[in-house]
Parts: sequence; C-alpha cells; structure tokens
Amino acid sequence: MYSAGVLAGADPEHLLIHSAYRSVALQTEIWQYRLEERRRLREESHEPPLSQRDLERLQRKWTAKPGQSAHHTGLALDLRLYVFAKREGLAKARQTAAFLFLAHSARDFGFYPYLPEPWHWEYNPPGLIARIAKLRGVVG
Repeated sequence: MYSAGVLAGADPEHLLIHSAYRSVALQTEIWQYRLEERRRLREESHEPPLSQRDLERLQRKWTAKPGQSAHHTGLALDLRLYVFAKREGLAKARQTAAFLFLAHSARDFGFYPYLPEPWHWEYNPPGLIARIAKLRGVVG
C-alpha cells in the first residue's frame, strides 16, 4: 500500500507508520500522559479545572481508554499523517494526496478508515474473522 500510495503522488512521510500495536500497559501510559497534558493546557490557558470524569470524557474523543483501543488487536495503525494533522488540522489532512489515495484505495489492501482520525486505519480484509477463528480452532 505504501508503494502504491507513493506512486499515486502521496507524500511518503505521510504513509509511514507512526504507531501500531499497543499493549494495555502502553495505552495506560498514553492515556495518563494525555490527561495530564489536557489538565496542564487548561491551567495554562486559565480555563477552570474539570472533574476527573469530565476530563476523561473530553479525552475519550481523542484517546482510547486502556483496554478499549483498536491498537490492542495489532490490526490498527496510525500513519505519520497524524503529525501533519496535528500541525495543520483535520481538514487539511483530509485534503492531502496521502489521505485521498487511502480513501480511494486502502480497501484494495484490506484497510478501512476510522473516520474521525484521517491517520488511523484498520486491517480487516474479507474473511479475516473466519480465518482467525479457524486458527484458534473455534470454527471446524
């Protein structure tokens, strides 16, 4: 998919993998870091503090709680398009050659988007669940 994207004119940097498999322990570190970051940014911008519950509710829009991330499966990945999106914004990220290529062609490679995040793609080719079940001995 990377090679096809580059041939289609996508910025190679945007198609590199930024993050893929994450253990629950790593997701816990990320979750805690992002909560503290959000708390600190609110304080620096003189916004009123939030309860832990409200802080977590806001953070869940951007970060999965430990144990709830698609990255735990090993089938989800974040591309370096993430860095561009964080710097330039979601709308601009969705206008890049990389995202347009992925939106048009990623399914040909078994990848499907997580729509709120233009950098997040999940591997789920047809028949994957049946193949995994067979490997685990669930299906005869």
